[in-house]
Amino acid sequence: MAHEPMRADTDILVIGSGAAGMYAAIEAARRGCRVLLADRSLIGRGGATVMAQMTVAAALASETPDHWSHHYDDTLTAGRGLCNKPLAQLLCEEGPECIRTMDDWGIGLARKDGHITQAMAPGHDRPRCVYVDFLNTGPAVSKTLRTVVNKTYGIRKAGDLCIVDLLRSDGDIVGAAALHLGSGAPAILSAKATILGHTLRGALPTPEDKALGQQLAYEAVHRLVERPESVVGCLIAWTRSGTVEPIPLHALAPKPFDWELFARMHGNYPSDRQKT
Repeated sequence: MAHEPMRADTDILVIGSGAAGMYAAIEAARRGCRVLLADRSLIGRGGATVMAQMTVAAALASETPDHWSHHYDDTLTAGRGLCNKPLAQLLCEEGPECIRTMDDWGIGLARKDGHITQAMAPGHDRPRCVYVDFLNTGPAVSKTLRTVVNKTYGIRKAGDLCIVDLLRSDGDIVGAAALHLGSGAPAILSAKATILGHTLRGALPTPEDKALGQQLAYEAVHRLVERPESVVGCLIAWTRSGTVEPIPLHALAPKPFDWELFARMHGNYPSDRQKT
């Protein structure tokens, strides 16, 4: 039985409701935009962040003197030439403010003597890593963002929507086409801007999700670079001027596996380990 397409119109369409998608939706709504947050599963229950453990690095200087520039230097050193420098600077410079915002939202970061606790981690020259506890930091981030999404005016949520394609008009992305997983009904989501809150590398729910995310990212960035097939992904970021700009992530190039770096970062690996 054929279904009439469901239709929705919004200022900002955010595809994927993991931590990246939820934070993007919150920021857009705070700037007065109408936001539609769409996901193929339950809103705020998917993505990689909810499965993350351990810590998050930010130069808070809550226990040890620190500055974002030191974090940036450590990031480039550990990256061994793979880092996108403007993106790394954005992460290190604005990370502390984001962590303090999450703390204000009640994430429940570990504390000692009234200060946010910061721990050492491989690749850092000083204690810089915050956590809720060593097993539940990721789930705490997701839970906190879900709570803020639910309280933020201007965000509509649409679960069980599988995005199948991006819609284009005169070369511009103007929304997305989707299928409602429960009924099979098609949906047309029209938007002035579309944000892909989709992890393209890392722990993904299914291979199908990964393939879909990569295809959508390809459609979004193919006009940005000469060789779009070599791009890992695309981050859509709010800039200080209030505009939205796409930042293509570093394209991967074949590199030999660095056992020495692996051993330094993870420990307990002998220097004479067989290199394969």
